[in-house]
Amino acid sequence: MIYEDVYEFLLKKASAKEIDIVLEMIKNTDWDGRLKIDLATLAKRVGTTKKYVNEVIHKFTSLTRGKRILKVDHTDSDFPYLMLLGKSSLLYSKADRYGKKFRFLYSEAFQTLSVYAKRILLSAVMEVSVAHSKKTNVSLDVSDFIYRNEVSTGLIPSRTVLYRTIEEINEAFNGKLEVSLATSFFLRKEIIRVSFEKSYLEE
Repeated sequence: MIYEDVYEFLLKKASAKEIDIVLEMIKNTDWDGRLKIDLATLAKRVGTTKKYVNEVIHKFTSLTRGKRILKVDHTDSDFPYLMLLGKSSLLYSKADRYGKKFRFLYSEAFQTLSVYAKRILLSAVMEVSVAHSKKTNVSLDVSDFIYRNEVSTGLIPSRTVLYRTIEEINEAFNGKLEVSLATSFFLRKEIIRVSFEKSYLEE
């Protein structure tokens, strides 16, 4: 599962390739949060180099105390990294908000997307997971992605980038996953509509 703290980190603090790395990490952790994959295999699965993965690991273990997402624990010399995000399956509660680790998140099509495209799709994954149904369409508020205030800017910098990002997603998935802009007259707001083919919602 992609727990909400992981989701928030991916959405707001991770680069495009860091998103792939963290998704692969949470797929390969045990109940104690120990990363059970060697860095060479991790690099291969996310389409990058071991050198780059080492740089990202160093960054994740060196962030300011309280903001690190990995720590080093040498009690297991073969797998010395512990995830500080997410939680053990034993601690999972039905009240927790989470996203499912759908297989398309680990596909080459997803891994080659820009960070903006990944932010839209991760948000859609959270919504479709929360629905607890066979729902294949979700609507996201444009205002959640494009905004500017005194302390921060949006997850997508401009409407022009949003248009380009929607085209990028549609081209990458050849109609099996479609994104479009629409206006909700009921809600009186502009929305991003994401439609999944059922096969894309398999774990």
